[in-house]
Amino acid sequence: MQTLSSLKHQAVRDLAWSCFGPNIVEHFPGAGKGLNGAVQSCPITLTNRRQQWLLQLDQNPTLLLNHLACLKSTRLGLYFEALWQFFIQQDEQLELIAHNLRVYREKVTLGEFDILYRDLATDEIFHLELAIKYYLNCSTTVLNRDQHFSTAYKYWVGPNTIDRLDKKLAHLLNHQIELSALQESTGVLEKCGIKNTEGKSINKVIALKGMLFYPHNVAADCRFEANTANERLSNNHLHGEWIHLEEFIERCDAYTYWCHLQKPRWISPPTYSCVEDLISAENLAEHMGDYFSHTTRPAMICAMREDSGSMQEVRRYFVTANSWPSK
Repeated sequence: MQTLSSLKHQAVRDLAWSCFGPNIVEHFPGAGKGLNGAVQSCPITLTNRRQQWLLQLDQNPTLLLNHLACLKSTRLGLYFEALWQFFIQQDEQLELIAHNLRVYREKVTLGEFDILYRDLATDEIFHLELAIKYYLNCSTTVLNRDQHFSTAYKYWVGPNTIDRLDKKLAHLLNHQIELSALQESTGVLEKCGIKNTEGKSINKVIALKGMLFYPHNVAADCRFEANTANERLSNNHLHGEWIHLEEFIERCDAYTYWCHLQKPRWISPPTYSCVEDLISAENLAEHMGDYFSHTTRPAMICAMREDSGSMQEVRRYFVTANSWPSK
């Protein structure tokens, strides 16, 4: 991942991490045994040719920036999807057939295909579902009376505690990725030149990106031992720590400089050319106190350190209100 981290432009870095960064979950045992075959993780990889393309784009990102300028929302999920759309449009090995293609039953929306693309080398058609998620592990909090650490999907919750990894996966596998099996999809796909016949079915693939945040008091060597056969996190998933504000303030002097990441800048590691753009350790407590004075929503905070002439992320935290999670 060194190539991805060295990219200078934020948008290019975000594109690289969105398309080629590690998945949260990449194996889906027992899923998708319906009409259209099994579900797999997206097979697109970072080849040498794609690395060179990213480096060239980093030298002149105008085409990407113009593409992103068409976005009408700053929502992280839409930004993530737009990065994928641009990559597949530009990649010489792939053809973007359609994106955000809706399927209706009468006037009711049944769902939409995030991306339909063709592998030009094999002529295979892929239905790609996209998701970017940031989950905090709550197995050692009030959500688990036994207070035992577990990586079971149900213990990974979003910052708002409504979203959960098990629920998201269930929706992806039982609804979103099965859209091509619906009778109502047949005509929509045929208009795109796709006939989903028995001899040539659509490949169903998922790219589930993002980051998982472990309780700060869980030892690092325990974090990957709790995977089960059917609920297994990706071995190389991106991870940080979550910590209550009170505890964070006590230890925030471990690093001299910090940054507070706002959406949609959560995707790739931040980089800064000068420390004036960062929050010093001596000012961080005041900054965090001011932030939590008007919200209880967790804040994404990065510890920064100088590397090769610029300030680079070395550790990422979700800092939560002391009462989080409240339910």
